Amino acid sequence: MAEHTDDESITTIFLKNDKIVKSITDYGHYGPIELELAYPPLRYLYRSIQMDKIPGDELPKFLKFHYSTFQLGNKALWLSQSERFLLWDYLRKGIKSKKAFRQIYLLDEPFKNYSNDETLQKVETDGQYYKFYIKDEQPITIDIGFNFIDTNFKPSDFKESKD
Repeated sequence: MAEHTDDESITTIFLKNDKIVKSITDYGHYGPIELELAYPPLRYLYRSIQMDKIPGDELPKFLKFHYSTFQLGNKALWLSQSERFLLWDYLRKGIKSKKAFRQIYLLDEPFKNYSNDETLQKVETDGQYYKFYIKDEQPITIDIGFNFIDTNFKPSDFKESKD
């Protein structure tokens, strides 16, 4: 790991059967040379393949945030950038549900306390169902089809929250 600050972090996750089997974070390009050699082709992949647009003119409001932390009492599970994107994609593909569920976690977005945007008020989840409370709208629940937390993380991954 680099001994300096303000450098790039690259997180790579490996999936098998929709489960994260390995997550690697390289800060400051101090990873193995094999990992370093993989970055440029992946970084510019969008230039060489046809990218499909997400259907619809506009994303739902609940997809316009960058969820990063599952809060469980005074403990938190911080997601890497790759893990956040994976969850975002599951939410994008999820289905609306009216099923009631028991909230276990609050899903938090970074920097919301530092902006004036109060659009997203709260996200409750049990890991599978995500209930979004958006200002001036009815809450919406999204079912991603499986428990993201139980599938990918252990209780020991939750650390004491700094708040």
